[in-house]
Parts: sequence; structure tokens; C-alpha cells
Amino acid sequence: RAQVVRFVRLIIQGLPVTLVKELPDDPFVDRRPATLRLDDSLRLISVACGGSNRTIALTDITDIYTATTDGMDAFPKRVVDNLTESDRSSLVRIVQRLPDGRQAAFCFLEAGEGKWTEGFLLAMGVLCKQSKAKRLPSLGGCKRRS
Repeated sequence: RAQVVRFVRLIIQGLPVTLVKELPDDPFVDRRPATLRLDDSLRLISVACGGSNRTIALTDITDIYTATTDGMDAFPKRVVDNLTESDRSSLVRIVQRLPDGRQAAFCFLEAGEGKWTEGFLLAMGVLCKQSKAKRLPSLGGCKRRS
């Protein structure tokens, strides 16, 4: 429980990540610095990149893949092909269900070079499960600190 609370607090404060996006009709990928953040209600996660922001309800997250746990087959081939071996160890993919039933996903590299991936996965697993059950854990005043 302590590890989950610690990572939830980190996600609320905002985690630096690098978004990795496939480019249409191009063999390369686009990399952009971004911030992954959980809202104070523990119900929404957002990725802010430049002037844009993508927000996802935790109830809409269907899967979270990591390279170390799920292997490279869980990721788009073009993304994997454009990463170094050390980048691959910090690769994460979040899959969400869209309102029309289709799925969308995005990939990112965590800035800790794979050091916080396990804790992130554990915390997000607990939060997504709790959110879908409509009962969120008490995290003892777990708010973003300025």
C-alpha cells in the first residue's frame, strides 16, 4: 500500500515523460517531452504536451503495457524499431476505450529509464480497478503539492 500511495502522489504532482508517436507515411517516430498527471479526484489521467492536453477517465483504460512485463509485441513495430535498447526498457503503452467502442492508445518513455515503471503500473492498476468499482482508496490527503 505504501508504494501505491507514493506513486499516486508522484503522478498527481506530474511525471515527466516523452511521448512517442508514429508518423503517417514515415518510417520514423516523433518524440516530444510531456507531463503525465493524475487529477486530485483520482479519476482522470492527462498527458500535456506542448499546447495540447489529452485526458482519459481511468474507467476507460483497458490496458497498460510495459516493455519489461509484456514484451515488445505489445507495442507498434515502428515505435519499437525506432528506439534504442535502453529506451525500450522504459516504454509504456496506455490503451483506452473510446465512446464509440473503438480503442485508442499512446506510448511514452518514462523519464526514470525504467526505474518507476513497476510502481507506476502497480498504482495505476489499483486506481483503475478501484475507479471501475466506484470506490477510490483513501490516500491521506494525497494532493498535488506546489
